[in-house]
Amino acid sequence: MRQILNFVAFLPMLLLIFLLMFLAEIMPKNIAFAARSKIKHEKYFACTRSNNVNLRNGPGEEYIFVKNINTPNMGVLIMHQIEDWANVKLIDGTEGWVFMPLLKNNSSCKSSVARGAAMRQGPENNSAILKVFETDEFVKVLKCAHKLCRIRQSKISGWVESAKIWGVY
Repeated sequence: MRQILNFVAFLPMLLLIFLLMFLAEIMPKNIAFAARSKIKHEKYFACTRSNNVNLRNGPGEEYIFVKNINTPNMGVLIMHQIEDWANVKLIDGTEGWVFMPLLKNNSSCKSSVARGAAMRQGPENNSAILKVFETDEFVKVLKCAHKLCRIRQSKISGWVESAKIWGVY
């Protein structure tokens, strides 16, 4: 009887050891690497280099594929970086990790103006409205200053509030 009681008292400790061994086996191998690697927390926009960029649920090829970004020059918000991997947010709100060499600076990114945004002829609030965007539409951002950005879409250019543009931070 005493042996059974000793075994029952030892059982939780044994289960804890097996649980820790199991967790050590299933945990991603690069967590320790990520913890001591260089991490950048500065947010900025970049864009995809090609039409075949994989979004993953962690910073490495061993992580699960989440989504394919199949549009070249698609703007992504880089939330932070760990070594060669960027944690990004897409225009639709999807978040994941992208290998940094598959991204480039945002000078040629496709930015999107939100539905309802007004494109004005000049940067002043009383400037003539050239267009009100009826849907989210892609535009080229030419420059930004004082919470306004000069954009071009097709053959017209004008000014839009920067808060209404995905791709400006």
